[in-house]
Amino acid sequence: MRYAIDRGLMNYLVFPLDVNVMLLGTFLTRVGYFMVWPYLAVILYEKFNLSASKIGFIFFFATFLATLISVYISHKSDDYGRKPIIIAGLVTSIVSFLYLSFCTNIFGFAGCVTGIALGRAFIESCSKAYIGDRLKNPRTKELCQYFRYLIANMGVALGPFIGVKFGIANNTVTFFITALLYCLYAFLVISFMINEQKKDNKSNELFFLKNLGLIIKNKEFSIFLFCNIMLMVIYSTFDSSLIQYLTRSKIANLTDVIALLVIINSLTVIFLQLPVFYIIRNITPSKRILVGISLISVAQLAFGYADMREIWQLVIATVLLSLGEIIVMPTINVEVDRLAPEGHRGIAYGITNFTNFGTSISPLLGGLLLQYFGGHMLFMFMFLSGLITIFVYYKFIILTPSEVNNL
Repeated sequence: MRYAIDRGLMNYLVFPLDVNVMLLGTFLTRVGYFMVWPYLAVILYEKFNLSASKIGFIFFFATFLATLISVYISHKSDDYGRKPIIIAGLVTSIVSFLYLSFCTNIFGFAGCVTGIALGRAFIESCSKAYIGDRLKNPRTKELCQYFRYLIANMGVALGPFIGVKFGIANNTVTFFITALLYCLYAFLVISFMINEQKKDNKSNELFFLKNLGLIIKNKEFSIFLFCNIMLMVIYSTFDSSLIQYLTRSKIANLTDVIALLVIINSLTVIFLQLPVFYIIRNITPSKRILVGISLISVAQLAFGYADMREIWQLVIATVLLSLGEIIVMPTINVEVDRLAPEGHRGIAYGITNFTNFGTSISPLLGGLLLQYFGGHMLFMFMFLSGLITIFVYYKFIILTPSEVNNL
């Protein structure tokens, strides 16, 4: 019986060639992106001697502008197909990475950072929407989104390692290699990706705000977006506020502890994602998101009350957060696909880029809480925020009938 189940599951793992190209491209671009992006702040500090606040503003502005533009461009992909937008995103990224290699002024560098963020927003939104377009079977679509998240995390884990090996001091070589990886993906997209030309919707050029309003007015989608932003505020404490908290705690071997937690997070995601998916495969996506948010919220409490002399307590908290991550993050894409009105999948994925604001706000909010109220209050606040998010999601998403068909 188990053999039959496993075989049935494997039948859903056969993706079309162009979708496999999307998955390979996701890996290539994540490797390239994370070879450079984590070290841009270091380069800005060492090359231009900028303050932390100025560096933070550059990254926030880049993310903010890229998100706003990507919503409109993703909307255009609903009219003219995903392929041209993905190619535009790749070209924008390639030009930005190449210009970084010889850029000598701060405004040019900031422009390149914005170009990289913009290119990624184009590629991410349209790649997810393309998978939703091409795969009609819900289970196959769901599995593909899980594989995409797994492959993306492999790239995230490998990219910084390669970047360190080449060395940010020799960043010209790193920028060129990154641009080369993006060029390879562009070649694959041009060669193998199908551009499903949309019906003639030229009149929609005048109705972008109307189409945007159709999705925002969908109560279920709006609440879903709010919960995602809250989730990213809570989850992103692992990348920012937790590091500051550990630094202030003056624990022994700080850098080793930070590296250990990051490695545990990456390995948990890479090695447990498929086994966890197999275990929870019969749970509805909405309830999976609820479970994932719950685990990430409990992890905040575990971090806040962990004994700094007992590293294993931090390890357990990291594992809880990582399990929540591998349950909720890929499932978000499944839910966006379900909630997106037919013919508006591109703009729906574009709007979900607003969750980046949660990622941007988290370090600022966490830093203020840590500075004025201490670490325990920081993580208690994040835990309570998680409980509020769980309540809102359960009441308005799980208990409320879907409004998608009413659009």
